[in-house]
Amino acid sequence: MQDNHKTQPGRDKITPLVLNTKLSSNSKKQACFVCSVSNKAEKANLSDQKKSAVQIRYKRLSMARKILTNNGHTKHRIGLCKRYLKAGANNAELNFSLKHNSASFRNLISCGSVWVCPVCSAKVTERRREELLTALAKNDNYHYYLVTYTLGHKKYDFLTVLLDRLAYAIGRTKAGCRWQKFREYIGYVGTISTLEVTFNPKYNGWHPHYHMLLITEKNIREKEIKEYFSSIYIKALNKIGGYATEEIAVDVQYAREKEEAAGYILKWGVMEEVTRSHIKKAGGGGFSAFELLDIAEETGEFWAIEAFKEFAEATKGKRLLSFSKGLNSILGIKDRKDEVIAEEEEEQAENITLARFYNNDLIVIREHNLQGMILHLANKKDFANLKELFIDYGIGVINKQFFDDG
Repeated sequence: MQDNHKTQPGRDKITPLVLNTKLSSNSKKQACFVCSVSNKAEKANLSDQKKSAVQIRYKRLSMARKILTNNGHTKHRIGLCKRYLKAGANNAELNFSLKHNSASFRNLISCGSVWVCPVCSAKVTERRREELLTALAKNDNYHYYLVTYTLGHKKYDFLTVLLDRLAYAIGRTKAGCRWQKFREYIGYVGTISTLEVTFNPKYNGWHPHYHMLLITEKNIREKEIKEYFSSIYIKALNKIGGYATEEIAVDVQYAREKEEAAGYILKWGVMEEVTRSHIKKAGGGGFSAFELLDIAEETGEFWAIEAFKEFAEATKGKRLLSFSKGLNSILGIKDRKDEVIAEEEEEQAENITLARFYNNDLIVIREHNLQGMILHLANKKDFANLKELFIDYGIGVINKQFFDDG
């Protein structure tokens, strides 16, 4: 590696990586990677380009941090996310993953707050998607049903109240003797559940959905499943002051492909973040939590800031995916918390280290919010502009193999 600037106080001298002299024997993939980046890339006019998904995520992370920590004056674990070194680490690394074909930072703290942190949400959602697709691929004898629950709501309803109503009513559909008989009838295997929440400031405020992937051994008519869940769910809602019509309360669709099943239960995550990255005008639809961050950052709208705070409080402690008892074992999926997945890093053998950053570098990166731009350029393998960025800001100990003459 080559230091782009004079040694800063506290910066350790490091020996060059093996990659500076020759490719390690572990990988033809690495050789292919070197070949793919050896050709000079076109100079990107970054000022005219739309921001990439990774830049959008880090921009949103910055706004979420400002809102939830009151510009750093109050504590929230998101305040440390991707800004400070993990305990015991003396430098951060910019790595390129051969497995995922993307760049990431190593040795930085991850908050694991999947509902309010766009960066951790993207990583955890993608890892969950991968393990779920792998698990479903191994089970050819099951049937998958996409079940969506919703409820009526008013503009003045608090999100916590609506979520409590949802949880109670859904819980009643899976309790008692009637449920035991229905389980046997459908050949019940288990369920995987998650939340989707949007907010519309003009019309009905919070609009939560509860998505459930129902897995069965028998092929049952969608109508039968809908009738069972709807009849109990609507009565339970009415009992605690909620309401829903038969038309909208419960929707059931049969998943004809396993990819459809996995995509359904995780659809609110990475793909939505990329495809709905630009602010849309509030009409009949609403804004996702991450879109609220866009509005807050670009317009400073008070209602968007307060709505995001309410969302953060209402979703605190909730898991990205909830598996019914025993289903993890049946599908062969490890029962890991979202925070653990967010902290996991690639095996070093699967990574190519492009640069290292020390504490003084991280101070500059934090001050100028450079994380998204660095990852954007690394993902594009645009090493000419990446090196220029490092020189301009006086940061980074680079791997010469990827920065010398393209």
